[in-house]
Amino acid sequence: MNVSVILPCYNVEKYIERCLNSLVQQTMGDIEIICVDDKSTDKTRDIIQQFANADKRIRAIFLDSNHGPGYARNIGMHNANGEYVSFIDPDDYIDTNFYAVLFDLAQSQNLDVAKGGFFLTDIANGTEHVSKLNKSIDTNQVLFNGEHHSAIYRREFLIKNAIEYPTDVVTGEDSVFLSRLATKNKKIATTDTVFYHYMFNRPGSLDSANFSHAKVMAIISVLNYKVAMLPTINYDPVFIEQHILLNFIYIFNKNMERADDKKLLFDWLVKHRKLFPNDMLMRHYGNRRARAIQHGNFKRFVSPKRRFLFLFKI
Repeated sequence: MNVSVILPCYNVEKYIERCLNSLVQQTMGDIEIICVDDKSTDKTRDIIQQFANADKRIRAIFLDSNHGPGYARNIGMHNANGEYVSFIDPDDYIDTNFYAVLFDLAQSQNLDVAKGGFFLTDIANGTEHVSKLNKSIDTNQVLFNGEHHSAIYRREFLIKNAIEYPTDVVTGEDSVFLSRLATKNKKIATTDTVFYHYMFNRPGSLDSANFSHAKVMAIISVLNYKVAMLPTINYDPVFIEQHILLNFIYIFNKNMERADDKKLLFDWLVKHRKLFPNDMLMRHYGNRRARAIQHGNFKRFVSPKRRFLFLFKI
């Protein structure tokens, strides 16, 4: 088996058929598709079973209770038979030669990771664009801090290095997976000849919803996971900026259901401010807000920049 595709599913009856069609139509025949249903309550299970009945490459795992996508992906990875594994979300789809191209690239260079292109579609307004992350990864592997779906990973490498998804957070588990990957020596290459098609701002998805208190607490746990990795990579400033600070900035800019949750996030940043060099904070926040972080001044951090009106007498 060349590639095992792991598909975590939960209440995605409107989208999963398109995703599964893009998988069964792959030009690479030697793949297995592992659908891990996380106790869906809609027709998702029925659709998975219908596809599994029609295509012997599809394996269905039906969980007895809901655990979250990280748990489902880990279950799929440890039940996989492929030399490489890949993780796809059920509301996305891929080019028909996606795995053939990535597997050939991985085989030709004996890679641990082969990453394809990433095509984003905003469902809310229909805008589309191609990610430029691959260019960054080509300059520094640590910059692989997103788009985990768009790659294949040598399964033996992941298991040997205990690289998997945390199961105790409700969001951000993919970010921890990539941070764990970033701390290990690996052979990685990218290509923009095939694309993973990522749909975001889907109604009901994490991208579109306001962040609940539980999700905010989960993100704080995700950030703590990453801080705990720092001694193993000698507090690499590139890792700190790309995997911790930028992750914080992305989340902080989200809408929160509870007004005091932004203060919780800010307090976490202040508590760990010594991790972030002043020039790094100033580069992302400017002098005024960087000083607010250093002094723990939340009001100044969130207040709009003052504008001064000068009056001249003539």
